[in-house]
Amino acid sequence: LAPAAFGCPCVLASSLPRHIFMSYIPGTASLVEELDKKIMVVLRDGRKIIGMFRSFDQFANLVLQSAVERHIVGKRYGDIPVGLYVVRGDNVALLGEVDPAREHPPQLQQVSAKEILQAEKEEQEGNLLKTQMLKKTKEMEEWLSQHLYRLWIVTMSPFSAKLLRTQKKK
Repeated sequence: LAPAAFGCPCVLASSLPRHIFMSYIPGTASLVEELDKKIMVVLRDGRKIIGMFRSFDQFANLVLQSAVERHIVGKRYGDIPVGLYVVRGDNVALLGEVDPAREHPPQLQQVSAKEILQAEKEEQEGNLLKTQMLKKTKEMEEWLSQHLYRLWIVTMSPFSAKLLRTQKKK
């Protein structure tokens, strides 16, 4: 890939000598150290992209090669291949090198892309149903609060109901 392919001056790991990379101020954050390593990028919308970090520019736009989007549902996860991936720097919330020994979390079960997408769809439907049930419960609570006086009268003995009516009139 040539830098001009992206319409901006990009830094390619293979295009410059290594000593030029080390010309930044030590102790400061630099993307140069992460070039040609497998990284995970967490985007502002919560998506997680894993791939080989190949390039970046002055706006912190990133180029990932052989990238996958990791989806996690409950105790399962799946990687959906997205290939060459360009991430706009504004969308990056977090990034870091992936430890090869911990790339596949032992507490999670890896499933196929098709299975994880199905599980995500089911989870979204379950959340929608939960939201609808909470809305109906709230409507019912509001209705009950408006009609509570009548409910109390129905469930109380005639003597208690008469006392309650008397107290309300005062």
